[in-house]
Amino acid sequence: MFNAISTPGGLAKWWATSANGTVAKDETIQLNFDKLVTLKLRCDEFISNQKIVLTCFESFQAWDKTQLVFNIEEKNSQVFLTHIHQNISEDEIESYIYFSTKWTVYLLSLNNIWKPEKAHHTLKN
Repeated sequence: MFNAISTPGGLAKWWATSANGTVAKDETIQLNFDKLVTLKLRCDEFISNQKIVLTCFESFQAWDKTQLVFNIEEKNSQVFLTHIHQNISEDEIESYIYFSTKWTVYLLSLNNIWKPEKAHHTLKN
């Protein structure tokens, strides 16, 4: 699970169409979504197999300075992922509502990495 959220190859399997860079403390990663948008994120916190905090520093306005928090917990032979998208500007709340519905699809894609019969799907809008 951790490699899927902490490596360019992993992120490209469930979220972005391609990714470049490094997810490590104070490093940056660029996520590309076809030719629609590119996100540049800085890793502010990295605890291997437990937590990643990414801050968006170059993107469209709605995501600027927002943070993506991924917490992983292993319990009873299962892995639990908690995802938080925070620091959304009040001016961008409508955009946040739109994108928050997309997270469900992306996180289902993340779950499907371990199910070969399920195809990877990337949102086009």
